[in-house]
Amino acid sequence: IRKITKDDTGQLFHVPVVEKWPEIAVAYTAQIARPMDLRTISRRIEEGLYITVDDVRKDLALIASNCVEFNGKDHEISKLAKT
Repeated sequence: IRKITKDDTGQLFHVPVVEKWPEIAVAYTAQIARPMDLRTISRRIEEGLYITVDDVRKDLALIASNCVEFNGKDHEISKLAKT
Protein backbone atom coordinates (compact mmCIF):
# COMPACT_ATOMS: atom_id res chain seq x y z
CA ILE A 1 0.00 0.00 0.00
CA ARG A 2 2.85 2.40 0.81
CA LYS A 3 4.37 1.83 -2.63
CA ILE A 4 1.04 2.46 -4.35
CA THR A 5 0.37 5.69 -2.47
CA LYS A 6 3.78 7.10 -3.38
CA ASP A 7 3.30 7.03 -7.15
CA ASP A 8 1.34 9.66 -9.04
CA THR A 9 -1.63 7.41 -9.75
CA GLY A 10 -1.83 6.25 -6.15
CA GLN A 11 -2.02 9.85 -5.00
CA LEU A 12 -5.34 10.17 -6.83
CA PHE A 13 -6.80 7.46 -4.61
CA HIS A 14 -4.97 8.13 -1.35
CA VAL A 15 -7.73 10.05 0.44
CA PRO A 16 -11.52 9.77 0.24
CA VAL A 17 -13.03 11.21 -2.94
CA VAL A 18 -15.23 13.59 -0.94
CA GLU A 19 -12.13 14.98 0.77
CA LYS A 20 -10.00 15.29 -2.37
CA TRP A 21 -12.82 16.67 -4.55
CA PRO A 22 -15.43 18.23 -2.21
CA GLU A 23 -17.25 19.82 -5.15
CA ILE A 24 -18.55 16.38 -6.20
CA ALA A 25 -19.20 15.04 -2.69
CA VAL A 26 -23.00 15.12 -2.87
CA ALA A 27 -23.19 13.36 -6.23
CA TYR A 28 -20.52 10.84 -5.25
CA THR A 29 -22.12 9.82 -1.96
CA ALA A 30 -25.50 9.53 -3.67
CA GLN A 31 -24.09 7.13 -6.26
CA ILE A 32 -21.40 5.16 -4.43
CA ALA A 33 -22.64 2.91 -1.62
CA ARG A 34 -19.26 1.94 -0.16
CA PRO A 35 -16.49 4.48 -0.79
CA MET A 36 -12.91 3.27 -0.41
CA ASP A 37 -9.46 4.86 -0.55
CA LEU A 38 -5.85 3.87 0.12
CA ARG A 39 -5.65 5.74 3.42
CA THR A 40 -8.63 3.78 4.74
CA ILE A 41 -7.06 0.52 3.59
CA SER A 42 -3.77 1.44 5.31
CA ARG A 43 -5.60 2.29 8.52
CA ARG A 44 -7.51 -0.99 8.41
CA ILE A 45 -4.27 -2.92 7.94
CA GLU A 46 -2.67 -1.13 10.91
CA GLU A 47 -5.73 -1.83 13.05
CA GLY A 48 -5.76 -5.51 12.07
CA LEU A 49 -9.22 -5.31 10.55
CA TYR A 50 -8.42 -7.47 7.52
CA ILE A 51 -8.44 -11.22 8.06
CA THR A 52 -6.84 -12.22 4.77
CA VAL A 53 -4.80 -10.65 1.99
CA ASP A 54 -7.79 -11.31 -0.25
CA ASP A 55 -9.81 -8.90 1.93
CA VAL A 56 -7.25 -6.19 1.13
CA ARG A 57 -7.40 -7.06 -2.57
CA LYS A 58 -11.19 -6.74 -2.51
CA ASP A 59 -10.98 -3.22 -1.13
CA LEU A 60 -8.33 -2.30 -3.70
CA ALA A 61 -10.67 -3.58 -6.41
CA LEU A 62 -13.48 -1.58 -4.82
CA ILE A 63 -11.50 1.63 -5.36
CA ALA A 64 -11.31 0.85 -9.08
CA SER A 65 -14.92 -0.28 -9.44
CA ASN A 66 -16.21 2.80 -7.60
CA CYS A 67 -14.14 4.97 -9.89
CA VAL A 68 -15.51 3.31 -13.02
CA GLU A 69 -19.07 3.40 -11.69
CA PHE A 70 -18.90 7.12 -10.95
CA ASN A 71 -16.80 8.34 -13.88
CA GLY A 72 -17.54 5.79 -16.59
CA LYS A 73 -15.18 3.17 -17.99
CA ASP A 74 -13.68 5.46 -20.63
CA HIS A 75 -12.75 8.34 -18.31
CA GLU A 76 -9.00 8.83 -17.88
CA ILE A 77 -9.13 8.45 -14.09
CA SER A 78 -11.02 5.16 -14.50
CA LYS A 79 -8.29 3.86 -16.78
CA LEU A 80 -5.70 4.84 -14.18
CA ALA A 81 -7.69 3.16 -11.42
CA LYS A 82 -7.59 -0.13 -13.29
CA THR A 83 -3.78 -0.12 -13.57
